[in-house]
Amino acid sequence: MTWERTAKSWIDFLKYVKEAESHLASLCENADPEKREFWYRGHEKRIYKLIPRLFRYRHGEKKEEKLYRLYTQMPLDEPGQKGNVWETLFDMQHYGIPTRLLDWTEVLGIAVYFAVTSDLDQPCVYILDPLRLNEKSGRGSIITTSCNSSFDYRELYWRGEPVRPSFPVAISPTYQNTRLKRQRGKFTIHGSDTKPLEEQYPDCLCRVILNNETCSQAREFLRIANLNAFSIFPDFVGMAQFVKNEAELEPIPVDEEIKSRIKQRLKEVLNEDRKILENPSLKNVCLTDLHVKGISACNIGEYFVRRRDKENELVQWLKSGKKPYLFVSGEAGIGKTNFLLWLVFYNDVFKEIPVVFFSLNLYDPKESEKKGKRLEEFLLDYILAEGCADYEKILVRELIKEGEILLILDGLDELARIKSQDAVEKAIRELNDFVGRSSKAKVIISCRNHILNRLRSTTLLGPEEAIKNVEIGKLERKEVKEKIEGLLSNQGLEEAEISRMSKGLVNLAQVPLFYDLIRQSAGDLKNLLSEEINRSKLYKLWFEIILKKHDFVNPVAEMEKIGQVAGEMLEKRSDLISLKDLRAELKQVVVQLCGRPFGIFVEEFKDTFAFSHQSLREFILAWSVYKEIKEMVFNVLSGTPSFDYEGAETYRYLADLINLKGDLVDKIDDILGQQFLDKHNWNNLARNLFETLGMLVPPDKKLIEPIIRKALEILRSTSYNGIYVCFRTKYNIVRCLERLHPSAPRPYVDHILGYDWRKAETGRDSIPAYAIRGFHRKMPGPGKLPHIIFEKGVHPREVLAMAGDVSECLLDIMNDLSAEELPEGAEYLRINCTYALIRWLPDDFAQGPLENKLLGLPNPCRRMKINIFWALYRRFGLDIPKRFRGLFTEIREMPKASNEARKAFERLISTDLEG
Repeated sequence: MTWERTAKSWIDFLKYVKEAESHLASLCENADPEKREFWYRGHEKRIYKLIPRLFRYRHGEKKEEKLYRLYTQMPLDEPGQKGNVWETLFDMQHYGIPTRLLDWTEVLGIAVYFAVTSDLDQPCVYILDPLRLNEKSGRGSIITTSCNSSFDYRELYWRGEPVRPSFPVAISPTYQNTRLKRQRGKFTIHGSDTKPLEEQYPDCLCRVILNNETCSQAREFLRIANLNAFSIFPDFVGMAQFVKNEAELEPIPVDEEIKSRIKQRLKEVLNEDRKILENPSLKNVCLTDLHVKGISACNIGEYFVRRRDKENELVQWLKSGKKPYLFVSGEAGIGKTNFLLWLVFYNDVFKEIPVVFFSLNLYDPKESEKKGKRLEEFLLDYILAEGCADYEKILVRELIKEGEILLILDGLDELARIKSQDAVEKAIRELNDFVGRSSKAKVIISCRNHILNRLRSTTLLGPEEAIKNVEIGKLERKEVKEKIEGLLSNQGLEEAEISRMSKGLVNLAQVPLFYDLIRQSAGDLKNLLSEEINRSKLYKLWFEIILKKHDFVNPVAEMEKIGQVAGEMLEKRSDLISLKDLRAELKQVVVQLCGRPFGIFVEEFKDTFAFSHQSLREFILAWSVYKEIKEMVFNVLSGTPSFDYEGAETYRYLADLINLKGDLVDKIDDILGQQFLDKHNWNNLARNLFETLGMLVPPDKKLIEPIIRKALEILRSTSYNGIYVCFRTKYNIVRCLERLHPSAPRPYVDHILGYDWRKAETGRDSIPAYAIRGFHRKMPGPGKLPHIIFEKGVHPREVLAMAGDVSECLLDIMNDLSAEELPEGAEYLRINCTYALIRWLPDDFAQGPLENKLLGLPNPCRRMKINIFWALYRRFGLDIPKRFRGLFTEIREMPKASNEARKAFERLISTDLEG
């Protein structure tokens, strides 16, 4: 990762340049800092990569020799051929002919000039340690071209003799022209690896970004220092540029011909993809040929069922031009992606506008954080060919903002599941930065209903009137019934039998994904109806049928392997898996099951695979968990700690398969008593077990009581059967306890998927408390999910009677985990203990042992204190006793509190009342 700072003033900029040089010098062992030199390069836009101009053209390296020969053969007054081939190459670079060189300078002010004298979009200055670069590239020093006969440009880079360089190196030229001399020019030259310099050697570079204020101050510095076009380019070209700048001419930034070409190319791309998807049985094409990625095995052929009313809604939105954002939402498998693809392929109105169909699986918020690569840049890299000219990116931005290109972002829910809710919100913020100020832009975002509900509970989407939502529901029953009965009639069944058998299937088939599974299982429909059918049983049978079609003799064994592949994806927090990351037996299964039209996997990129539909991955994970618990042989559950990232849909499938009492609750001791697991695997198993229980258990006291007793037993111990219990395991157990309280919505999985978060108004039964919802954050922080909700009603006395024991355990944990040297996981655990305490603290806890433990908490952090306030507010309302005031030192307000809660807090911390 490249060292980076953002300068908010010219003073900041100079300070950060100095810090960058010190940072680079510190990376070199036994190096004299006084003898090191640094080179600089200015970019007018931060997003521009350190890529030579030659590699910004398609197959540019194949034209390199031709460019050189054409240049040297031109009959110019000033001959192109110089004293040696390097001087010729430098001249080509000087006149703007594409080469594999990148310009650098020894003079910081010249780099600043190139950064801040054009269109400003977060300009930056790079600082390079050329000696370190050459040391890492296998060179002992900076290469001086005039005195190094062994470093011949044509022999090395054209002919590869003695060997073609792979990596970039720094070279120092002779100053054979006035411009190069005036600019104190230096160069790096790329080898066969065409990746940007910052990706190849990020630790040889630093970058300082300039904000608008810094740019203004920098231009003033350039004026005082007499650094302008003519002083830097002391020739007719520089003189002409200087005159134009002084006259303050403003170019018209429009190139209609290039715009037209970009739009036409986008239409051609979709047309090529349509032909591939229309013919799933073609042998000479595969999904890696698709330009549109992440759509898996979409069905747009004869079996597609249209939703004309929803199509009309989107057409009206597209024509109206009033709302820039439209959300297409719906449940898993309901056909959101298919619906959108059908529109852009076949609807006459949508076919008129160029479309960018971008799967959010391709967006990586971690790369956004580490490399400063925002969603906008992911989109531009996806739309335009690698190495395209920078002006093309500028034009594409303009076309999207002006609504001349329709942007479709597919799968926001998958981003939430595999990355986190934070990643969703980060993507939306970056999207707002990109198009949010444009009322003309047209952006469609697809996601599952509960993701949209959560987004609407934030302020990210703006007012409700700024967006439109089209919810995709089930297919029309009448049309589906006709199709199912048609399939059954083809099996030679009697009319009465068809009528009886179709009832169970029609309900399922109203969901397009399930209809497609049923259609693909047409030859085994009798098996589908041998017992009462539900979606999980349909999935299981479909997997078995497809595996048999691919000549597997033991479908169950192969399903276990498929589940392990899903577990590997979960471990990597990705919906894609590379073959190189799988052991041999799993590779074989993935490759063999990647056929068309009946494939479980799809090859999205070369040797990189995804499930053909995310619901298949969610089901196979659920089935794997079910089978491991039934057989007490653990692989996926013990192999990954990541199930607390898994989407709620997986748990919904698991609920269809498992008997909670017989398979889980009654077997807790047996599951946790596994003797063959090491510490790491046992803690994974325990974490995932309690996460599952917290998601699935209904409001049944016979199920809840034994889980609570086991949870308290583990929480009160440092080890279980001789195995150390990690902080993170206890974190998941505490989270399970919070969800098991009778006031919590049960089962929690249905609450996540079905609750309308916009209705959650802050009050006694809806509290904006702080919860740590995973270990993906660098620092403990509140989960971005909405408020903690309290269900009203009569709660089982037997469970409420356990509140004292639970609260005592939670307070003991917080008291024990008080040392400053405890790891991050301990602080996460303490925060979540206070979160669970909001539910579990008994109403009659005051003036007893629990109050003493609460008042004696050592060093509670701010978020713990705020949660404790909410626990007190739930029990006392406005009249929280003054003796609790000492818990809230340094806290001045309650974030997002209702008027009543704010009043209760102000009364508590005020000094004019006694209580």
